[in-house]
Amino acid sequence: MSLIILPSAKKPNEDWAYENGKEVLIWDENPMTKRVVLTSPISPRRPGFNRHKTVAPKEMDRIFKRLAEQEHEDNEAMVEKLYTRGRAFYDAARSRLTQRLMSVDCKEWEKAFIREALRLMDERDHKMQQNTVYGISAMETTEAPIEGARTRVN
Repeated sequence: MSLIILPSAKKPNEDWAYENGKEVLIWDENPMTKRVVLTSPISPRRPGFNRHKTVAPKEMDRIFKRLAEQEHEDNEAMVEKLYTRGRAFYDAARSRLTQRLMSVDCKEWEKAFIREALRLMDERDHKMQQNTVYGISAMETTEAPIEGARTRVN
């Protein structure tokens, strides 16, 4: 038995990322959620997604903008999840410290220790609020709006 070497079906200069010398962008989009995922023509189709292809730069910009928005939303959700994950425990600990501070059998050295702990917790909360633009999410990308000049109209 002899070995037969067949010529490659792919031409040496042929690439699926280019069509007639123009760059091609291929993506899958879910029509229900509008979620966009970059892909290739040889990748299997995702269930619920429609495959699209374009060579138009304007359309490519739209897709890349949507990808950036998706990443921003995902990061914002992750930051919010990390913030709220331990918040109930943190608030409960703060409440227990405050109750102990108000109790009658609390010694003076213990009160000083608790006051310092509560002060450090306040500093931590204040610093966390400073690290966010609006005090809501660390993923905000723009500054807070400038207040309008207060002028009196007659």
